[in-house]
This record gives sequence, structure tokens and C-alpha cells, in this order.
Amino acid sequence: MLERIATAALSFASRPGAYVFGSLTPFLASHGVLAYFAVVSLNAAFAGPLLMTLCGRLMVASHLGFLPMVIAVTAGDALNDRFYYWIGYAFGTRISFARKWRIVAQDQLSRRPIVTLLVAKVFYGPGVAALISAGEVRVPYLRRYAPVCAVSSLIQSCVYLRLGPLLTSLLHVWMDVMTTLVLVSACVLLLKTACSVYAYWRTQKQGAEN
Repeated sequence: MLERIATAALSFASRPGAYVFGSLTPFLASHGVLAYFAVVSLNAAFAGPLLMTLCGRLMVASHLGFLPMVIAVTAGDALNDRFYYWIGYAFGTRISFARKWRIVAQDQLSRRPIVTLLVAKVFYGPGVAALISAGEVRVPYLRRYAPVCAVSSLIQSCVYLRLGPLLTSLLHVWMDVMTTLVLVSACVLLLKTACSVYAYWRTQKQGAEN
């Protein structure tokens, strides 16, 4: 048992992307609907062009349907967009993340909301600030934010899922990088979330005491 754990740990440490990819492929190939739920969850947690491209590689390796995969990736990306909107809506004035970017995004959202949201979806890094700003300035969610983000996610998923199988050789390197970054990001996100919850709880407690 210990030898198997040690072997798995060494295999993961040497090639984290290949290890995770090799574990996911048989799972996705044999679990039907659950496989698409896993894809939705992955994109909801770590949405982005690179992950969509990796999903395209997984789709081919696991013999999954293109249309269901597009729906799953788009749904996961939409949930991720909803999360950023909620962050801006609930905590926008209290967070310092990318404040300068958000000021610019708020100005652009007031002038050209649809174009700004489309650009935010394409340029994923700086675009996160714009998605948060959309919630902060109360862009209508059902009438404007959700439809624009959904259309953009649908187009991007179709493109990146098709790119996945074409970039197989490059993805072997990127899978290792992506897997490591995702794991580090997940740990940082959990730590920041715990700190944020604790800070909010302490603020509420101090307010009640005063």
C-alpha cells in the first residue's frame, strides 16, 4: 500500500499534468453524465482559455460528444461569471483587488456595456476586474450581463475545444504547468477565502460589541 502511494506521489511530482490527465481520461470515458458534471465543475472553478483547450484534448481522448461538451464547458464558464458578478455585487466597494482596472472598467461599462463585457471575456486576466465591476455597478444581470457572457462563452468553447486536439504536442508541457498552477491557485484561494470569512466574522463581531 505504501509503495503504491509512494509510486503515485513520485509519478505526480514528475509529471503532474500527465498524471492528472491519465487519471481523468478513463473516468470521463466510463461515467457518462457524471463526466460532463465534472467538466462543468472544473470550468466553474478554474474557467479560462487554457482549461477549455485541455477539455478539448480530454474530449477526444475520452470519446465524449462535442455538443454535450460545449454545453458543459459553457455552463461551467457561466457559473464562474456568476461568481465574479456576485463578488462585485456583494463586496465590490470593500475589496481592493485590481482597483485601478475596476475604475476603468466601470467607466467603460457605463458607456459601452456590451462591448466591455465581450472584451472582458476575451482578455481573461484583466477581464476579471471588469466582470467584478459589472456586479459592482449593478449591470442588469438577466437582461445584459448573463446573455452577453453566455454568448461569448459559447463561441470560445467551440473554438478552444476544437483547438485542443490540434495542440496535442504543446499541451503535454502546458498540462504540467496548468495542473501545478491550478493546485497552487486552489490552495491560495482556500487560504484567502478562509481569511476573508474570518475578517468578515471579526468585523461583524466587533460591530455587535460596539
